[in-house]
Amino acid sequence: MLTVEGLTRTFVTGDGQVQAVHDVSFEVKTGEFFSLLGPSGCGKTTTLRCIAGLETPDSGEIWIDDKPVFSSKKGIMVPVHEREIGMVFQSYAVWPHMTVAQNVSYPLVHGRRKLPRNETKKRVKEILHLVQLDDLEARPSSLLSGGQQQRVAVARALVAEPQLLLMDEPLSNLDAKLRVEMRHELRDLFERLKLTALYVTHDQEEALVLSHRMAVMHGGRVVQLGPPMDIYKEPANLFVAGFVGTTNLIEGRVVGADGAGERGLVETAVGKLRCALPQQVVQGQRVSLMFRPEAVSIHTAACGSPVNVLPGHVRAVVFTGNRIEYDIDVGQYHVRADTNPYVAPLEKGQSVWLEMPADRIRVLAA
Repeated sequence: MLTVEGLTRTFVTGDGQVQAVHDVSFEVKTGEFFSLLGPSGCGKTTTLRCIAGLETPDSGEIWIDDKPVFSSKKGIMVPVHEREIGMVFQSYAVWPHMTVAQNVSYPLVHGRRKLPRNETKKRVKEILHLVQLDDLEARPSSLLSGGQQQRVAVARALVAEPQLLLMDEPLSNLDAKLRVEMRHELRDLFERLKLTALYVTHDQEEALVLSHRMAVMHGGRVVQLGPPMDIYKEPANLFVAGFVGTTNLIEGRVVGADGAGERGLVETAVGKLRCALPQQVVQGQRVSLMFRPEAVSIHTAACGSPVNVLPGHVRAVVFTGNRIEYDIDVGQYHVRADTNPYVAPLEKGQSVWLEMPADRIRVLAA
């Protein structure tokens, strides 16, 4: 288990002080794959480096398996080599002059967890089997592909059986197809071993695929924390809505409500839309209506019910392989809608009607 409470880290630059991490708190449960997701400069890597002991926080507390490794109040700062962690870096840090087995065995040969030669050899064989590198044990690391080097880095981090594995953008150097393959390999590996992991990435799809839970960071703060599906379907604010997945936004004003937390009516430049209103929204308030491209149904003829149905014209059609993306003009807005590629595609300039179910619209403060 990992517990982070009130973590703050400030850097001094030529332009003054920069608060990279501000009052960050979260908990990673035993056996959980937890991701820190956010754009470059949001503080996610600094948070990971503080947990690893590579950065000294200004304040806060960090606990690994109920043992404090940092506490500003108690004056605790456990050195990196004494923390029960393994790390996988963005660059892998695989030594090219060593074989695969020599790279993987390094923590057991030179680290504080030295093992007898026979035990080391047995442990290395076991971990290489787990990452599917059994037949490459004697191969020089310089002759490995990017995906193979990534597996070597993971194996080296796991061979000492750390309580917590920290991973900093480990797939960012791979090509697109290999990244997708490695995501699923990592997920299967961590599910089998029941490992506790903290994963840093700017790739929202990566975080959605791998994580049991994730924290979205922005400006050095955690702005939303929860299971991937909850964050995707119910973003807490406009930043999360725009960063996690593709989204459509329509501005409007609440003109009717059946009661707090019930269905209400929002007046927009393209018509009135019915949707569920959050508890804090009141009549007359300016809001943004958020809905995903896959939440939109496209009709080629006017629907029987006019509720949440808007007329539009197809502006662009893009085939991506697993879906067809449409850019549709609806008044002053360009609405993105996705459909199954096996459905007959629409034509550019074609008139359509977009239906947006009320339970698929998320109301956010404007």
